[in-house]
Amino acid sequence: MIGLFDTDPSGKMQLEKTMEYGKQKLKEIDERIEELLALRNEIQFLYDNFHKTIQQKVGKE
Repeated sequence: MIGLFDTDPSGKMQLEKTMEYGKQKLKEIDERIEELLALRNEIQFLYDNFHKTIQQKVGKE
């Protein structure tokens, strides 16, 4: 991106390139957040089921 200064001293191209890079990174972060939320929900579901199973077994003793 520094090389863009030679072709565009105003810095407009460099800023546009930086914004493009930032937009892509935001998209990647949003996708990762979605993956992590899905994983969290799955783990929470399993945890709740295990807890319920333990409570049922304790109640039968």
